[in-house]
Amino acid sequence: MTEIMLQVLALMLSIILAVGTVFSIRLYLEI
Repeated sequence: MTEIMLQVLALMLSIILAVGTVFSIRLYLEI
């Protein structure tokens, strides 16, 4: 149970990080 929760948390963090990176790159290119 705990391992699954940690895996889901890590997955969400990586997705948020990827989305944030893409968003910042897009913002940087628009300027």
